[in-house]
Amino acid sequence: MPRIEHDFVAKLRQPHIADHVDDVVAALANDDAGFPGGAPISINLDLTTACNYRCDHCIDYEILNSGPGYDQGVVLSSLVSMTLAGLRSVILIGGGEPTVHPHFANVVEAIKMLGLQCAIVSNGGRPEKLRRVATLLTGGDWVRLSLDAGTDETFQAMHQPVRPVRLEEICESVREAKKDNPAARWGFSFIVSWSGLSGPNERPLETNVHEIAAAAALAKDSGFDYISFKPMLQRDAEGAETIAWPPGVDGERLRAELTHQLEKAGALRASTFQVLESLNLDAAAKGADSHLRDQPSRCAMHFFRQVLTPTGVYGCAAYRGDPKDRLGEADAYAGVRPTLATGARTHAHVEAFDAAHECRNITCIYNSANRWVDSLRETGEATAAGAQIGDYYL
Repeated sequence: MPRIEHDFVAKLRQPHIADHVDDVVAALANDDAGFPGGAPISINLDLTTACNYRCDHCIDYEILNSGPGYDQGVVLSSLVSMTLAGLRSVILIGGGEPTVHPHFANVVEAIKMLGLQCAIVSNGGRPEKLRRVATLLTGGDWVRLSLDAGTDETFQAMHQPVRPVRLEEICESVREAKKDNPAARWGFSFIVSWSGLSGPNERPLETNVHEIAAAAALAKDSGFDYISFKPMLQRDAEGAETIAWPPGVDGERLRAELTHQLEKAGALRASTFQVLESLNLDAAAKGADSHLRDQPSRCAMHFFRQVLTPTGVYGCAAYRGDPKDRLGEADAYAGVRPTLATGARTHAHVEAFDAAHECRNITCIYNSANRWVDSLRETGEATAAGAQIGDYYL
């Protein structure tokens, strides 16, 4: 049984979402049914491609600092239209560093004025900007900082911040932000990097497996609510995000060291501090990720969560910036008519996009949700509403 943050079937079965799911299932089962043109339930919102770090391991390395930020007017009109059409949560995240956008605080304020859940994924390099918006956040909102280290030495090597900032300084800012507003949850994100990996610039990546337990101790001492561990992702020749787990003896050695470190980190769990391991890291570490790469042909999750960026709207974060999964221009939701047109375009795209082929190398955390929707389509059953868990992040 997956944890609730990864239990996307449970999230889609919430009473206020069940009708939306049934509309999607009906559209997939019968082309003549059309699609009502609703917005996704959750979006990744990339405000900019600009970044104040120079991380060698960045999955979006190729698009960083590649163009203008999202136009504030387009962002705000899109949020209004999408909220009217069913949007419930916004995750301000990748492609760049959201706090670098000049209207970052205004966008957060608008998200909360619309009554949406708001999450922020940041590198933490501008702690003063995060503290400024932290007071706007409410229960169910969260901030996750990509820190990836247990010592400042490794942090500096992995992130190479343009403006000097120390790991301890960022952690201390979290403690102060939680004093200002304890409602939001703060997370310490740790992308696990191992020997043999290289970045998009072909430079060998820093190894941090040995600092997993130290990072957990630092996160707990600094007042974070949780630390989460995820595997390093790299783009394959076709542009998909994949896990390059080492084969043979090297893979077994990594698996043993990772297990040891995660056990030490897990010993730090408390009622106020969680240690979380992503589905794909757990599967890769156990050598059992093949079922997460066995995708159904249709990716119905395109209807429920999308990625909005300054360069266009995409169906999945794994294909951010890739034309093969592009659903429209940056203003694809900036009004009622564009929203309806994008809904129809999404339907056509899902029918044409063969996830079983395109995503065959991706360890997909949405795999079970897609198969669940597929089962509803095949049986003609309506969604059986589940508990109201209040988490709409997809």
